[in-house]
Amino acid sequence: MLLQNLINYEFLKRILTGISLSIVIFCTLLFYPKVFSLIIFLVLFLILKIEWPLLCPKYIRNSIYYCLFTLLYIILPFLLIIYLEFYNHLLNFYLFISVFSHDTFSYIFGKLFGKSKLLPKVSPNKTIEGAIGGFVGVSLIAYLFFQFNIFKANFIFLFIISLLITVTALFGDLFESYLKRLSDIKDSGSILPGHGGLLDRFDSILFNVYLIYFFKDYLM
Repeated sequence: MLLQNLINYEFLKRILTGISLSIVIFCTLLFYPKVFSLIIFLVLFLILKIEWPLLCPKYIRNSIYYCLFTLLYIILPFLLIIYLEFYNHLLNFYLFISVFSHDTFSYIFGKLFGKSKLLPKVSPNKTIEGAIGGFVGVSLIAYLFFQFNIFKANFIFLFIISLLITVTALFGDLFESYLKRLSDIKDSGSILPGHGGLLDRFDSILFNVYLIYFFKDYLM
């Protein structure tokens, strides 16, 4: 029964898209920083051009708050990603692999064990079990980084960062879900099969890049 919940078309489509996206992101991030930066600029452009006009709350679209909201929520996080790439690409590697691990483990734990709804009025599919799975995934990445001495930080610090990344990723996901409810749309777009729009994949990263930027000197 558990396997039947996992082995279906949507799940396989999500996995294949996720693997393809991960290969492109991580290969360019680690070996071709200029190409990675161009990809990030392209993602930013597509989000601003296609997805953000539909997702941004209508009541602020014609006010100065629109510019401020767009700057802090969309533009600045992507610029920080590019900055971190040239500051030390391992920070971006940690950011992306932690968030991707969080999303993957959250999805799997939610599918297998999810019963207790987290915030059903904001995001009906989010469960407490999924959130726990997300923390397990992020903690696993922190443990691997500690074992291979990638960061100078000790494991306790990385464990705390893992908790913060989990909470921030969850908040980013719920915040985008809240915006989608306000705008009465299901996904921010349809460019990624099984995942929705680009912003659906970057929602957790947008908040966590601030976190990584703030702690960058403690990690490296």
